[in-house]
Amino acid sequence: MRMSYTITWSNEPRFAPPDYKTAILKPATVEKNGQTWLYTPEVAPEDHPWREDINIAAFPDRDQHTYRVIAMQHNVHPMSGDVYWDLEAYCPEKNQYITISYADND
Repeated sequence: MRMSYTITWSNEPRFAPPDYKTAILKPATVEKNGQTWLYTPEVAPEDHPWREDINIAAFPDRDQHTYRVIAMQHNVHPMSGDVYWDLEAYCPEKNQYITISYADND
């Protein structure tokens, strides 16, 4: 069962490298600050390698906007076992980036 999520919009990518459009040509995992990030070229959430873990409901106005995931990571809290997710996507209609963070608790 997914819990609450946090959404932030920005004009520049926050998690993916600024040059991701030319630097990320195929999915790649990168260790960053003790977390494993999966960077992808702009991929629809339903086509993303971790698609089963993407909280599609968290994307606002899905019927009006297209989203392309460019970065995603997850980690497990050592005490509770809760899984925390962060993802970043590009929205061409808004020409902005969205970051979505959420917890996955069973």
